[in-house]
Amino acid sequence: MKKLILCILLSFGLFGSSAVAASPEPTSAKCIKFKKDVISDESRIKQLYKRYEPAANKKGSSYSKTKFKSYYSKLVEYNEFAIKAYKNMKKNPKCFTDDQFDAVEDYYDEQVSFSKSRSEDKILKGVFPSFDNMSVYGGSL
Repeated sequence: MKKLILCILLSFGLFGSSAVAASPEPTSAKCIKFKKDVISDESRIKQLYKRYEPAANKKGSSYSKTKFKSYYSKLVEYNEFAIKAYKNMKKNPKCFTDDQFDAVEDYYDEQVSFSKSRSEDKILKGVFPSFDNMSVYGGSL
């Protein structure tokens, strides 16, 4: 009976230790380099959004076909890069606090969700979307 109890306790101990979430290591050399990459990606997101921003919240049908296509392609470029950047950020959760990582997941989910519904026809009949573009490490981009 004692062996059975000991085995059960050891099993829970082994499984329990592997279930503990990794604590943030924002001061590690790897995370410091990663933060620079994140800031660089966020800067690129900001640049891409600025190219598209004049159309945000405006009706797609209010533009000529050429102008609409131009803004739409800028929107797609922004969205695809944002997805790639946030997906990359999700690979290193230890470099973020829990709140920062939650923000990464939220931003990623928002961009992926939008990408599934960003058809030209839908935006032409509706409005170009607007995004907040908050920095993971705090503040607006």
